[in-house]
Amino acid sequence: MKAVRLLTLSAIAATAMALITQAETAEASGLNGTGSARFYWDDARGDREHYSSDFSYRNSQINNSTFCTNYRRGSIEYRGCRKAAREWLKRQCDSDRHRDDWHRMYCFAASSFRP
Repeated sequence: MKAVRLLTLSAIAATAMALITQAETAEASGLNGTGSARFYWDDARGDREHYSSDFSYRNSQINNSTFCTNYRRGSIEYRGCRKAAREWLKRQCDSDRHRDDWHRMYCFAASSFRP
């Protein structure tokens, strides 16, 4: 009886460790994928420029360098797009319509974004 009880406790402990490992793996991987956004920028003359861009995210972190890659780096359009993307991320962070994991992802990206 004692041997059966020890085996059972051992099996329970092994199952618990496997479940903990699965949970940690799922948490560490987070959100992964790509997204697209449409945003605008009001320039100094008061003209509104519209931009669209794809972006990628991995482990619940947006890769800010993936914004505006459809514009030539250093061009006026690229700089305007990057400014607009920064403001878009701030608006997404301020919005309460996102799930917590997405909200954290947008807020972290907004705080670390450099046009």
